[in-house]
Amino acid sequence: MSLLLRASFYAAARLVMRLLSLHLCEASCNTVLLFNFTGADLSTIALRFGEEENKMSRFKRVTDDFYVSPQISESDLSDAKGEGFVSIIANRPDRETPDQPAMDALSAAAGAAGLQFGMAAISGPPSEADVDAMARVMADAPGKTLAFCRSGTRSTMLWALVEARKGEMSVDDILSAAKDAGYDLGGMRARLEAAHPGKA
Repeated sequence: MSLLLRASFYAAARLVMRLLSLHLCEASCNTVLLFNFTGADLSTIALRFGEEENKMSRFKRVTDDFYVSPQISESDLSDAKGEGFVSIIANRPDRETPDQPAMDALSAAAGAAGLQFGMAAISGPPSEADVDAMARVMADAPGKTLAFCRSGTRSTMLWALVEARKGEMSVDDILSAAKDAGYDLGGMRARLEAAHPGKA
């Protein structure tokens, strides 16, 4: 049981499928409870674990108030609203690729869902003007914010540079938060340190 608690939902599901039969025993008040799962039960468990993992990994936490995501769709906006987000920031240019949703449609859907929608789009490494734009959009974004681009990398880079300028987080903490979200910005350390008012 402790192994399953430590493992991610997905890893737990894979383990369960490999075992094919799982017996969980729990002793409480001298009573032993035995749970038997059939193959069909295990398939259902694995499916639900997979669905939960996909849902959890869609919006990646950087800080309590700032999350990033790969490209979102209109249907994702209702999920974002349900998870407590109040602001959406687009860091991807409109029509960057033919398959992405139009920004006008996303903006309208966000408004219909009661979400604020802002843009600070970049198509490559962020310039200082890009960081200025992101800082303004972040300052105008009330509460829990979700930023997105194609993969989430540009959103994380812009967030990191804005935070470095503010100086409220150390560069190490900025890099650690980004890495915990799945984005290794180690190559930006020198630029972050240069932007940080404490130069650290």
